[in-house]
Amino acid sequence: MNFLAQLIYQLFAAAVVLELVVTWIFLSRLRRLHPETWKQLDEPTMSHRGRKFRIFLWRKEFNSMPDDRMVVIGRAARWLWLCRGVMVPLAFGIWFYTTWDHNPFVKMFSPHHGP
Repeated sequence: MNFLAQLIYQLFAAAVVLELVVTWIFLSRLRRLHPETWKQLDEPTMSHRGRKFRIFLWRKEFNSMPDDRMVVIGRAARWLWLCRGVMVPLAFGIWFYTTWDHNPFVKMFSPHHGP
């Protein structure tokens, strides 16, 4: 199980880094090439993407943009964002499962714990 947990953690780390890079590319192109859309989204940055930007990604509103590269980058950013949303609870669940026997709090309340 440790190999699987390490693999999931490494995939999670790679997905987070990749998502940050793709989102940075998307935001920089949006700011540079489509300033009116960028302003409508409350001028999102990497440190503050905001609710409007998340809705923009979730509803695939980038598909209506005339720039084909923005559509491709937007799809990649949305896909990576969704993958991270799935991988966070998965990584936490695997961590919790693999550390279950080593957790003193769990042992204290376990029915198998002796007096």
